[in-house]
Amino acid sequence: MVGYLNGFSHLAFYLTTFSGVYAFIIFEFILFQGSLYWFMKWRRVRRKEDSHLPSSYIQLFLLLKKMNKILLVIGLGVFVYHCINYGLKGLVFFLGLYAFAWIEYINYYVIRLSYQSPRETKEFFEQKGFKRSILAREIDKNQRV
Repeated sequence: MVGYLNGFSHLAFYLTTFSGVYAFIIFEFILFQGSLYWFMKWRRVRRKEDSHLPSSYIQLFLLLKKMNKILLVIGLGVFVYHCINYGLKGLVFFLGLYAFAWIEYINYYVIRLSYQSPRETKEFFEQKGFKRSILAREIDKNQRV
């Protein structure tokens, strides 16, 4: 990372402030959860097992969901900290990463935000709303059982 900062010294402020690093870590943490979820699903399908995750895995994602909420709320305090200490400098960078973290959280744990194919897009407009994400549906189903 030091070599990267030396080559892009004009970006050092954005990449080394507490607020920038915090937003980046939250964003990456949530992206990791999505990758982990799909890896677990893929592995079960590859083994020709039921694609639904076992309750113990769903409990892990419930814990991660709670951690995400805490980290995202702390992010509001980090926003205030940034404004007090740095003013507007680097605020767009922080807010961009922070917003993407929220978007990914919503995409994995609340509603599906990604629609890739034309058929999926057409279904989205026909249903007049968003579908629950697959992980959210699995969590709901697991909590009802």
